[in-house]
Amino acid sequence: MAAGASEAAPAAGLVGKVRLGQSPAEVAAAARALGATVTLWSHDTPGALAAGLLERPDLLAMLHDSDVQPAGLEDGATRVSVATASLSGSAAAYWFVDGRLWALALALPQRAVAPRRDPFDPQRMQPLWDTLAATCGKLRVERRDKHGNPVGWAGTCAGGQARMGVDAADRDAAVRVVVWRP
Repeated sequence: MAAGASEAAPAAGLVGKVRLGQSPAEVAAAARALGATVTLWSHDTPGALAAGLLERPDLLAMLHDSDVQPAGLEDGATRVSVATASLSGSAAAYWFVDGRLWALALALPQRAVAPRRDPFDPQRMQPLWDTLAATCGKLRVERRDKHGNPVGWAGTCAGGQARMGVDAADRDAAVRVVVWRP
């Protein structure tokens, strides 16, 4: 097993071990069981919405890139709360509306999914494929790079719609995942 695969598998569980509709306590317990550091934020805590929506993993930007408007913002954000989690350099954000998980995002660093060193190894990309499978098993290729390599996926995950993308140039967030309630 490559070093990356062992790093990515637990962090992928920050998405793969939760489901939309869960409570903040359930999500926090699942993340903590993986060894993550979790912070629960109330909507009225100063900086809470910024921490959950704007900081890494950039949940709001990922939702907007998927043409999704976050629920709960239209009425002054009184029914929303946020949780953030970090594990092995990965960052997750969870968006709750009326006490239920509505959307989540995850950013995995490049080192977590780095390919094996031998460029001729047929299993060279296995750390990435293992991460995709552990995060969201029901995705289809949506986008390819100029060489035909898959770099974007879409489908279902954690009980919602999902998008996942790879950006090898971004060392802090090489793999990004966003899941939302349709």
